[in-house]
Amino acid sequence: MADQIPATRLAQLRGQPNIKLVSRETVGSPFTYSLNTTKAPFTERDVRIAFQSAVDTEAITQGLFQGTYTSGRSVLTSSTPGYDKSVEQIWGYDKNRAISTLEKAGFTTTDSEGYRTRDGQRLSVTLAFAASFTTEEQRNYHTALKDAVKQVGFEVVLRPLDTPSIVQTFASGDYHLGSGAPSAIDGSILRTLFYSSQLPGVGGANAARVNDPEIDGWLDEALRTRDVAGQNALYGKVQRKALTEAYVLPTFVSKRTYGVQQRVQGFELGAGNLPVLPDVWVS
Repeated sequence: MADQIPATRLAQLRGQPNIKLVSRETVGSPFTYSLNTTKAPFTERDVRIAFQSAVDTEAITQGLFQGTYTSGRSVLTSSTPGYDKSVEQIWGYDKNRAISTLEKAGFTTTDSEGYRTRDGQRLSVTLAFAASFTTEEQRNYHTALKDAVKQVGFEVVLRPLDTPSIVQTFASGDYHLGSGAPSAIDGSILRTLFYSSQLPGVGGANAARVNDPEIDGWLDEALRTRDVAGQNALYGKVQRKALTEAYVLPTFVSKRTYGVQQRVQGFELGAGNLPVLPDVWVS
């Protein structure tokens, strides 16, 4: 059995008569970029919106993964309980909006390399990531993101770090962009992603460093209630605000894919896309 087969190898394996592929979309979050709201220029909503609007995630996802993966339209994947489909149309690629919003924010000039400037300072942001734990697919998306936002005048500096350095960087908040795709069983992952106290340095995943009393209130209420429909309505509010405030940029939804020999029987995926091994047998 082979686990977590990359999208680039799936076409080759589909032609193997003795191998069957079993896959399911990720439950939790798409591969998402978090915009650090405490570090300029992402302290400004207009700059965050411009960055979010500059990236055609559907085209990039299709180009990189040839239809194997889908484009994420919220901070939860569509297969995650609590996903709010109504947020799909409230944000997206709009190059003209990105340009006009940057000009509104005062980035009206460009330097000799084509990057936008304001008061003589280049519009430059740093994407910090763990070199050892970043997959080839994710690195390719980093490069595509860098190229996409350059078209409207952003410079993205890629900053691969070793494990101690990435821990220190995220604990201190010394980065503009973080990325990740945390798995979960339902919308409660939003608390880890956006609650004000859930910062990376204390075990949380609020890499956008959101400090929003309204979001905290919705998440506290969701924690108290046992009504699933009520919880999901609150999770929908969190998703909507996270996207309209451009705290994040969701990109692609990967699949966890297993390659299994045909003689393996009873192979199925359970919670967390993990195989239910007690039911597996070999013919």
